[in-house]
Amino acid sequence: MLHRSRGLAWGLAVVFFVTAVVVAGLGAGFYAVMVFLAPAALVICSQVKIEPLLAGLAVIVGAQVGSNLMTSLNGIVFRGLFQKLGYSESRAFGISFAIFVAYLVLTLLVIVVMTLYFRRKAIRRGEQARREDLVVAEPEPFDGHQQVTLLLIGIFLLLALVPSILHVLFSHVDVFGSWATNVDPPLLSIVLAVVAMLCGTADSHRVIARVPWGILIMISGMGMLIQVAVAAGTITQIANWLGDGHLPTYLVPVFLALVAAVITAFSSYIGVTAPALFPVVPTLGR
Repeated sequence: MLHRSRGLAWGLAVVFFVTAVVVAGLGAGFYAVMVFLAPAALVICSQVKIEPLLAGLAVIVGAQVGSNLMTSLNGIVFRGLFQKLGYSESRAFGISFAIFVAYLVLTLLVIVVMTLYFRRKAIRRGEQARREDLVVAEPEPFDGHQQVTLLLIGIFLLLALVPSILHVLFSHVDVFGSWATNVDPPLLSIVLAVVAMLCGTADSHRVIARVPWGILIMISGMGMLIQVAVAAGTITQIANWLGDGHLPTYLVPVFLALVAAVITAFSSYIGVTAPALFPVVPTLGR
């Protein structure tokens, strides 16, 4: 993708954004994308003399958007949280899909606006992007192992993602609902991972070592803690306080956003903030 778009200059920020979304959405997750894509983006931007802030921002928000995909790390956590709150599987998928689309549209809009802003600022200073200085080696064709991996990823998306989207769009069609309900994405991913391992597509020890075990354990621990808080009535008390007129109704979302921002500044968004604040929303809705 980077090789084919090497002549876009200022459009590279959008390319980095889309690349991060695709890679994170396929299961790499936020941190993995940041590790291998952010340094490359900064180097490329320095080569073509465009604002490096664009590259960093594009990769960060792109990785977050991709992780929010319904079958990626954050999306799976979102769906699980909503199902624990009493929503059906299809409803939880629909809410997770709405989160993904909203985040995608808003962040893409921010990237485009900032690209236009920095481009106009550079033109006023008499600077020009130097496309000829961009060095991106032409990638080699996919080998057999990579083709098998892509095929397995395609099978996963076809079986786990497509029926759920069709069920959200055509809820009156029973076939889509039955298909989406009977497919277990975690089990399907494990089965396909075993197939990939048996095919020898990669070093299984290195793959297992790259699994973010710390984040998974933290999410599990926070889930237990939040369930204790729910059972003790803490979440209900917080929601009742917000709904009893202490804040104007139109300021409640703003307040929740500020609280989430403060919590996330000192902890994990997916491991702490989401499990802590998601249970408040249904109570406020009622």
